[in-house]
Amino acid sequence: MDRQEAGKKYIAGSMTLKALAEEIAVPEETVRKWSKQDGWQKKRRDRRDAETGKNKGKLSRLMEASNEVEIVLAQAVKVMDGETEKAENISRMVEAINRQTATRLMLKKLSQERTEKKEADRLNVVMEDEVERLGE
Repeated sequence: MDRQEAGKKYIAGSMTLKALAEEIAVPEETVRKWSKQDGWQKKRRDRRDAETGKNKGKLSRLMEASNEVEIVLAQAVKVMDGETEKAENISRMVEAINRQTATRLMLKKLSQERTEKKEADRLNVVMEDEVERLGE
């Protein structure tokens, strides 16, 4: 097993650094050095987070949905051969466009809500300051 294979096993989560060092008969510190140089820790964490769906907020999930719609559109255009297929594909494209439009509207609404919340929070702080000033 070479350095790249060891990294793949570590990133996949099937082996620890210590076990890798023992298997390929090199000092544990050497394997740890490889891990730092090649960024195995980050790649392993990213892989694990991607599998569990961690670190994904509403915006991330909505953007993924939007990207999926674009992929469906691209595939629909590639498949258009016969007249029946064209009609079916056009129908799918219209549906995909509607979903994409809805997704974009949801993204816009979510962005507006965040902006409004920030503004409300700012005004709340100003009002609290004013109440304190008047109470003094």
